[in-house]
Amino acid sequence: MTQDNQTPEAWNTYWSGDQTGHAYSDHGSSQPALSEFWQRNLSALLLSSEPLKVLDLACGNGALTQLVESLKGTTEIDMHCLDASSSALANVASRMPNITTIESDMRPIPLADGGFDLVLSQFGTEYAGLGAFDEAARMVAPNGTAIFVVHMQGGVIEAESKYNHDATQALMDSKFLGNTAKVVDLGFAQMAENSPENTLRFKEACVPFNQSIVAVESILTDYGVDVAAGTIHKLYNDVANIVENLAKYDHSEIGQWLKGMANELAAYQLRMQSMLNAAIDQDQFDALKENFETKGFSVAIAGSIIDTAQDVHLSWAFKAQRTG
Repeated sequence: MTQDNQTPEAWNTYWSGDQTGHAYSDHGSSQPALSEFWQRNLSALLLSSEPLKVLDLACGNGALTQLVESLKGTTEIDMHCLDASSSALANVASRMPNITTIESDMRPIPLADGGFDLVLSQFGTEYAGLGAFDEAARMVAPNGTAIFVVHMQGGVIEAESKYNHDATQALMDSKFLGNTAKVVDLGFAQMAENSPENTLRFKEACVPFNQSIVAVESILTDYGVDVAAGTIHKLYNDVANIVENLAKYDHSEIGQWLKGMANELAAYQLRMQSMLNAAIDQDQFDALKENFETKGFSVAIAGSIIDTAQDVHLSWAFKAQRTG
């Protein structure tokens, strides 16, 4: 695992689109086994007659926070979400306005020691490096609990991330979007003035564009039409429809769409690469467990989450209680 040092701006690009029809969504973490793990481990903890203060670290789109809200019943929950992305937090706050959002990275966390009864993180804390788990431990109150789901080297989610990463990298290498933009621009120029010069320039631009088309078709053959949640296939079809029916479209709108798709592709590629960088191996996970034990935690769960239907490992799971 390497520490994710990508810029907050890049993550903002990713999260600003994630809940509004993001073109490059990844669904590897939407696994029934993960949902079952959280339901099982949160339900009992949230059955409390006393108010609970809960922190969702690196909350992203707030999936864990939403689950806590759905499971809390009559328990009074003081919910806090921390993330470095303002877009992610804005999204969470728009759906759950009663929570407290904190825009910050995790090294260090700008909060006092021992302030939370329950500290949670799913596929988040590891992006800041293993040292971020020290900060997470610091947040846990006496008798409080920490629960983490962490990317696993060799797990199926990591394998899916690499598959998506490699396919989208091949798409970027094909210069498909850039060559499409050139063909679109010169196609509109030719329609505006059908001169020999414009016709020649358009035909010249079609050569690399057609090469990109062949490259994308090869990607879809090699990786399948469902790779990257099916959006490379959709992009291929959308571009074909636009180029074949150019006169039916507005030039500026197509240009903005292509720029938006390029930005989303870059953000998605960041997401996949960051997942690969963040995944931890067995030795690192064992070190995490030992580190919590030295800090006075009693470890209840330290192992992998398995999708029993497919007999594959999804992620690491960790649960520990700070002794009073």
